[in-house]
Amino acid sequence: MASIRTFRRSALSGTIFALSSVLSLQTTAAPVCAKGHEQLALNTSVLRAELMVAALSCGIQPQYNAFVTKFEGALTEHGYLLRAFFQRQYGHSAEQRLNRFVTRLANDESRRSAEVGRAPYCKASSQLLQQLMSDGPHGFRKVLNNPTLSVRHGISACEVTSRVDRRLHEESAALE
Repeated sequence: MASIRTFRRSALSGTIFALSSVLSLQTTAAPVCAKGHEQLALNTSVLRAELMVAALSCGIQPQYNAFVTKFEGALTEHGYLLRAFFQRQYGHSAEQRLNRFVTRLANDESRRSAEVGRAPYCKASSQLLQQLMSDGPHGFRKVLNNPTLSVRHGISACEVTSRVDRRLHEESAALE
């Protein structure tokens, strides 16, 4: 009888230890960070949210549509990179997290436009669209490297460790 109690006690202790180990792994998971190309994709999402809100709030849909047409390739590529980033970070809940992220960006941008005021916001947005359209791909990438975009999405950059990441990081910095 004593051996059965000992067995139950050690089985219970083992179960509690296993559960506490799993729970501690969940709470000490590595913080979310984005690699260089993922940062560009996240920054593209911020820029796109800004320009979409401006298109609707300021009545500049034709300019926004021209921007989307001109940079369709880059926007599509960054969209794939964004989905891949969320898949890498969140696995099975990636789509839900991505939808929340995009919604948050749009809501944040809408609040920002209200805080700044309609006239100054629309003027700045129109100027940004004009700049993007006249500067082309180099200007687009330069805008994406603006640190204020990273602040607005709130996901920090991963430490550059591999040669490929380091090269991408150096290329992005050279464009600034």
